[in-house]
Amino acid sequence: MMKRICFILIIVSLVSIDCKGKEIKPSHDFLLTQDALDVINVIKDAYEKKDETLIMEKTEPLISEAILKRLSFKEASLSLTVRMVRITDYDVRVNMNWTGQWLVDEKKLSNRGVATFVLQREKMRLAQIEGDNPFLIPHP
Repeated sequence: MMKRICFILIIVSLVSIDCKGKEIKPSHDFLLTQDALDVINVIKDAYEKKDETLIMEKTEPLISEAILKRLSFKEASLSLTVRMVRITDYDVRVNMNWTGQWLVDEKKLSNRGVATFVLQREKMRLAQIEGDNPFLIPHP
């Protein structure tokens, strides 16, 4: 019994020593997912700060035009929660739940929904929003 325990401890020690020197590299899909989430967070922050230049840089023209038309709020706060990420040959699709709060004409407005952000894989720019657009201010 004691020999078995010693043998197991030696094996565990050898395996742990062998694994220490090996660096685990993230997969290409993981890196694409991280890039997509980073871009989405940059767009969200730019929207909240009304940073038109950054919005135009990270989104395709039709999307940036639609977002820029709706920067009429005094304050905005969006919360995004990732539900699923799908990677295709051409794009990265990030499905999210979101909640938003806006201050418009001294009125507090809120809304929530589910949206899929479609980012071009090559440029990593937001090309489309499917579902409930979090950048639309709700009506009072």
